[in-house]
Amino acid sequence: MKNFKEIINKFVKAIILLIFIVCTIYNIVYIIGHELNEEFNIKILGYQIIRTSDNPMKPEFSSKDLLIVKKADNFSKNDIIVFYKNKQLTIRRIVEEKTNNKYLTKGDNYFYIDPYEVADEEIEGIVIFKINNLGFIFKILQSKVLTFINTIVLIFLFRYNLKKKNRRMKKEQNIDKNI
Repeated sequence: MKNFKEIINKFVKAIILLIFIVCTIYNIVYIIGHELNEEFNIKILGYQIIRTSDNPMKPEFSSKDLLIVKKADNFSKNDIIVFYKNKQLTIRRIVEEKTNNKYLTKGDNYFYIDPYEVADEEIEGIVIFKINNLGFIFKILQSKVLTFINTIVLIFLFRYNLKKKNRRMKKEQNIDKNI
């Protein structure tokens, strides 16, 4: 029974450490990428997670939702797309397909169509899934303060594990000398 508890304890510690490492790497990549290019988002296998912040898509999305966006090549009427306009992430619904692969869009909460056309190459992707009310977690994950805290915690964990390993090795050496 004691062995099982030790295994579970080590497993939980490994999972927590893995979460810290993944969060820190994500934070560093996001912050550096965003500093170099304001339109930077991490894309994995053509998917990205985007935090909503614009209310023109109410009631479909609130400002606290996370959206899973998939890169696509073909768009049609009523698709909800994500694109950058004036370095601002924008989420809109396609209301009309124009010629030359351009689209007219509209926020669900607006009474009018946007005064600009969106070209295929400007579109980041189509919204395929929504996770309600988790946008604040992403906002925290993307903060520079959390990156700093994660890095400090990882350094302390690494040093603690090194010291613990050294103590164990010295203890084993002392036992070997006594035998």
